[in-house]
Amino acid sequence: MYSKRPIHLLLAVWVGLLFLAGCGVKPVDGGIIGPGIPVTLTVQVVDALTQQPIGGARITLKKDSQNVAPDQSSDGAGMAVFTGVPSGDGYKAFAGSVRGYTPGASPAIKLVQNDTVLISMSPSVNSGAGLVAGSVKDSATQAPLPGVQVNLQPMVAAAAYRPGLAQPQVQQMAAPRYPPYRIQQVPPIAPVPGGSVVQTDTSGQFTFNTVPGGVYQISFQIAGYKTVTQANINVAPGESTTIETVFLKSGSGGGGNSAGQILVVEAGRVVQINSQNQTIWRYSSPNAASATRLPDGNTLVVDEAANQVVSIAPEGGIIWNANTALGLFNRLSGPSWISAARDGLSFLITDTNNNRIIEIQNGQVAWEFKQTLLRPRSATYVSNGNILIADTGNRRVLEVTRTGQIAWSFAKDMQAPTHALRLEDGNTLITDAGFNRVIMINPSGQSVWYFDGSGDPAGPLNRPRSTSVSGTSFLIADSGNNRILEVTRQRQVLNSFSNFVRPQAIERL
Repeated sequence: MYSKRPIHLLLAVWVGLLFLAGCGVKPVDGGIIGPGIPVTLTVQVVDALTQQPIGGARITLKKDSQNVAPDQSSDGAGMAVFTGVPSGDGYKAFAGSVRGYTPGASPAIKLVQNDTVLISMSPSVNSGAGLVAGSVKDSATQAPLPGVQVNLQPMVAAAAYRPGLAQPQVQQMAAPRYPPYRIQQVPPIAPVPGGSVVQTDTSGQFTFNTVPGGVYQISFQIAGYKTVTQANINVAPGESTTIETVFLKSGSGGGGNSAGQILVVEAGRVVQINSQNQTIWRYSSPNAASATRLPDGNTLVVDEAANQVVSIAPEGGIIWNANTALGLFNRLSGPSWISAARDGLSFLITDTNNNRIIEIQNGQVAWEFKQTLLRPRSATYVSNGNILIADTGNRRVLEVTRTGQIAWSFAKDMQAPTHALRLEDGNTLITDAGFNRVIMINPSGQSVWYFDGSGDPAGPLNRPRSTSVSGTSFLIADSGNNRILEVTRQRQVLNSFSNFVRPQAIERL
């Protein structure tokens, strides 16, 4: 009877291992690695140029912006070992406090077993730069939010222009500065003294590298969520500054939940429509041509016949007027379009009768383009920092750089292109009012999609003015038919709103 016990014992162990394998849990390094099981994380710090190890760096390990273990110093091999770290997502390691180097950070870390991560630190003459990092989550689900636009601005620069404050009068246009802008809607880039914009990664994390020491303001924005802004972020030279996890709520930054709402410019007014097609905000403007909602809740409105662009507070009062702020030498003539950067601190004005595009920053003209333009009808930001222009009089669409060079153009078989928009996939959506259609052009200049309304029972498009992206579909301001259409990429009409009068522009809030 004693001879059977080893067999029973081996059988029990074998069945147990089969059970663990069936549950997707594997023995690793003598222990079972599952959620929350302690593992070991090794962090190695190296010189970004020579790849040589850096000793004496202070290593901090965080999870969702919270320290998970005491800080350690890297040894002579550049190593620091953290033991007993619970496996899971949301980790990030930071290295700093080394004279002659700017701080560095690891990518997002997902611990499923014992692992090693690398942090590179860049040499710096005076260690005059710091690092800012953090994470963003949905407040309801607690899930990480990728693709959030995170804007870091020096407090002095952020306070230089605020709608409602008296702005300096400009007697003549400032000499162009290159580049006089913050790149908009782009993947992470190295910050510049005027600020920078990065996007959260798939883990909802973001990092600003080489940030000059000082006091900053940081804002978080993504479609469908309310914008959040934090002030007085102190950045110390040579150190890492971690922002506590930011939780965004559903809605938009214009005051109140505006998910599913649209801003429409039609004859004589600008209106905000909710998902039940009810008007919840309006502003009367005799010849409104375009409008856009800013993150602070104010609305920029173009009145073409009045030759003005104004900023309107939520309660309807004018708090900024371009003609007053820009001065006599920059008077607008027949402006037709307004496009704001996502942070709301700069915007483009299409000054149609003056055949030019101007960009406004801090209440002043910071950039101008008018070479060879003829009655342009819109200008919008491109993710690489360039500007996309619907040059209507020349029957073409241009992408221009900040130095005035043409980076891309399309001028084939168009009658009156009135609006152009660069999509995330690199294609360009063009509204051609002359040929009553919307077309999508790829970077090689080939048509990959079009919509002319021929399949709609209500009839084809008639003088469409502009388009807007709405999730995976497009909104079309079909001015001649007094309607707005929502159309899929399969050219199916999802919705048709016919209670408008000559809609000119539309924006999903």
